[in-house]
Order: sequence, then structure tokens, then C-alpha cells
Amino acid sequence: FKGLGARKIKEWIELFNWGSKTGIDLPGEGEGILPDLEKNWRLGDTYHFSIGQGMLSIPPLQETAAYAAIANGGKIFQPHAVQKIINQNGETVKEIEPVILKEIPALKSNLEVVRQGMRQAVTTPESHRRDARNHHRLRHRRVIEVRQNAVALPGTQIGQLLIL
Repeated sequence: FKGLGARKIKEWIELFNWGSKTGIDLPGEGEGILPDLEKNWRLGDTYHFSIGQGMLSIPPLQETAAYAAIANGGKIFQPHAVQKIINQNGETVKEIEPVILKEIPALKSNLEVVRQGMRQAVTTPESHRRDARNHHRLRHRRVIEVRQNAVALPGTQIGQLLIL
């Protein structure tokens, strides 16, 4: 059996900017932890790595930026705490322009397959939530949690978030 292997998995998660700072304009951002594949790596470590366990720790902001890239067609945006700065008279002092950190080198058709799979994982009867009423309740609660923590401003693209 031949799969991706640890090197290819690591290459792809780095393409999604995991393990690198996003450059958010707030202090204290962490880089996360990616495994050192040269240091006592064993086949079993690859199994753990492939499901996001073991020597892997990714800050939620990096995960959010990566999922947003899947949703928006492959662009990793630098997140910002604000969209603009205004003075006491309500005049705009500075507009914060969107910055693309990376573009994922994946075919748009492949990203579409991933988007469809992610959607089906939470909407189809075959998903792990077979009880439709329970599924709707849980999905609704999650949307509320997301809206309490981050909002996409009108006119912005997915991936440009205002962190509250």
C-alpha cells in the first residue's frame, strides 16, 4: 500500500500556511508545531500525523485561514482585527486592504470536490449525525458561535474576518 506519506502531507499543510504566522495585527500570534520528519520518525507517526494527531499543533486562526481558502477558491488571506481606522469625527484615517499571503496550487475542480465533501459531511443522511433535527440544532448552534466570534464584513471576501 502506498499513500501520500509524511513528506507529502507536510508539504501540503505548509502550502496551506500551517506552521507559519498569519501576520494578524494583534500581538502574541503563535506559529504552531509541525513534526520534524528527520527526528526518530516511524511509520506509525505518519498514521497519527495524517489525522492531525501526534507532533502537530495548529493555532485555530491558521485552521480558519486554510478552510477559508478552500471556500474561496484557494487564497490564504492575512487576517486583520479591523477593516478601517476612523478618527473621532468619523472620518476614515486608514483602510486596511486585503492581503493574499498564498494561493494554494490546487486545481479549482479539486477544491470544489473538497468543498462538496465538507458540505456532505454535515448535511447528508449518511453523515455521522443521522438525526436531522439534532443535526439542524447543532448546526444552528455552531453558526451562532461563529457569528459571536468573527464576522465577515459586507463587501468582503471569505477569508477576510473581523475578529470581535
